[in-house]
Amino acid sequence: MGVYIHNTIKDFIPDVIVVDGEPLILQSIKVSHPNTKVVALLNPTDVDNPSNDKEAMDFFNALYSLSDLAIVHGLRIIERDRRYNNFISINTIIRQEIMAIKNIPTNNIYCILGGGTVNVGQQFEDSTLRIGELCQKMALLLPKYNMHIICSSQNIFSVLNDNQYYANVQLHEDIISAEKYYHDACLVITRSGRNTLSELAYLGIPAISFVSGCAYRRVEQTNNINDLRTPAIMSASLDITPSFFAECCHKMIGTKADNILQYGNDEAIKHILRL
Repeated sequence: MGVYIHNTIKDFIPDVIVVDGEPLILQSIKVSHPNTKVVALLNPTDVDNPSNDKEAMDFFNALYSLSDLAIVHGLRIIERDRRYNNFISINTIIRQEIMAIKNIPTNNIYCILGGGTVNVGQQFEDSTLRIGELCQKMALLLPKYNMHIICSSQNIFSVLNDNQYYANVQLHEDIISAEKYYHDACLVITRSGRNTLSELAYLGIPAISFVSGCAYRRVEQTNNINDLRTPAIMSASLDITPSFFAECCHKMIGTKADNILQYGNDEAIKHILRL
């Protein structure tokens, strides 16, 4: 892939290259194409994360700071890092297709398990299955709602499908478009990633977000929810019981966001054009 990227750069001769948080390819591009402008898109925790090892953060920042412009976008604004030549911290960049969606709630609940469950650590796979199984059991307690579980991975689908005996649960083996589930969801169940939480907050869709993974990930995910400061999105632990989970879901359905998330798209484009 690295060879392909470099060959493409030599053939295409771009004015600007945008690197979405990959430090090693950013470094490689700046070594081989020093005169080409490179923009790094970063998560706030890529730059400032006290829960991660200092040496790891020093390494990441040393490589990201090779960029001609670092755009840190997320749910919190961080102070300018002096190691960077050109650095801005803005609200999350929202996909254009998401911005065009109008949510019209029905009785559909969507659990977005996300991809990346093949060739991963056992802890991540186990936590993914735990969320899916909780949704299956919770659906039994909320018979008026349709529970859609988006597995996005064959191995997760296979395990959950063996447990499938609830009439109001539908398993989706493959990834389905965000336009589909955001359009008619009355509630979304997900992990606590910055992009998904930002999209939900922008659209004003109620959500329950599971905090899981290693200590580093749990701290980041907890901060994401705290930084949102909206009653429409609550966090949940993997230790939650199906009955209490059902109570939380029932409580969250219909909850209105007190403010709509402001996106950072225009600010990002403005600074890229200045290059």
